Amino acid sequence: MSLFGVKYRVIVMNNFTLTLLICIFLTGLAYAHPESGHVPDSIAETEYEIAIDLDSEDIKTRYKFGILLLRKGKLNEARKQFEEVIRIKPDDFHAHEGIGLVLMKERDYKDAESWFKKAVSIDSKDEMVYYHLGSVYRMMGKNAEAIEMYKKSLELKENPGILTELGELKDK
Repeated sequence: MSLFGVKYRVIVMNNFTLTLLICIFLTGLAYAHPESGHVPDSIAETEYEIAIDLDSEDIKTRYKFGILLLRKGKLNEARKQFEEVIRIKPDDFHAHEGIGLVLMKERDYKDAESWFKKAVSIDSKDEMVYYHLGSVYRMMGKNAEAIEMYKKSLELKENPGILTELGELKDK
């Protein structure tokens, strides 16, 4: 009988936890919670999953979830989130850049280059996509192209880290 009692308590706790998460989400607190940076990735992952279950067409949440998965090294899952964003909104800059980041982590630099170029064609005013494209060129040994992309990034927004990388490339 105590075994049944333990099972019953586990079921009640799981239902209570789910109810609590839904209540927090409905009050608007959970929606901003993962972005606060004060929650472990595993909890943020669960919150994003719940948010996507409630609104599967929310591309902003899907993109943020993809970035979280990318950061956790769950590259296939991250790519699926970015691809779903593109299915919903084919010209989404962030999703194209996100797939480029996944491919970059997979060391598939040629395909990453294509995705970053597509992102640039959607939004040529984002400095980070030029930085990522420059990093891909650097990894491919195309230093002249890398320098050009780093310079474009710096034209849009000064960044000490990019200046350092640019200096290192020019010294080669």
